[in-house]
Amino acid sequence: MDLKFLLLLITTLLTLIYAAPPDTPAVLDDLSKVGVDLLTLDRAVNSYSDTPEHTANIEEASTSLEGHLDQTTQHLQELPTPNAHDSTTLTDAALEMKSPIKRYLDNVKEKKAIFKAAGFDDDMCLKMQAFQKGAHALAEALQKKVLVDDVQKIRGCFEEVNADFDKAIGEFL
Repeated sequence: MDLKFLLLLITTLLTLIYAAPPDTPAVLDDLSKVGVDLLTLDRAVNSYSDTPEHTANIEEASTSLEGHLDQTTQHLQELPTPNAHDSTTLTDAALEMKSPIKRYLDNVKEKKAIFKAAGFDDDMCLKMQAFQKGAHALAEALQKKVLVDDVQKIRGCFEEVNADFDKAIGEFL
């Protein structure tokens, strides 16, 4: 066995064994990254015209958003049960995304004709579906971690946002 490979294997195993689970600040940082990605994606949608650069901007922002949604969901699943203060903090941070998500969906619908003319409408539909799936997974993971009162807030918010996703996606199908 190669010595470098053996050292890499040992280092990886030790990292996995001794890696601490994420804490509330780490999950808040993840949520912040999701928020930044969402704003970046919304800006890319707003500035879209049928150019390769604009298409690439949407592709890049969508990919980053999906990755951060997955990462946040994973960290939430690994997070120890938070105390009441952390539960409220996490819930409030997640609920702050409601307005930007709605704005993004409205902007996508407004640009539908431009996406269609560019032949990018099917891609945008797939991107909205992927975003909805990631948001759903995140909401589910968060509901499993927070206190009962916070679960109701998240559920209500997600049901509203999910209906907005369904409406926007429906316009592209």
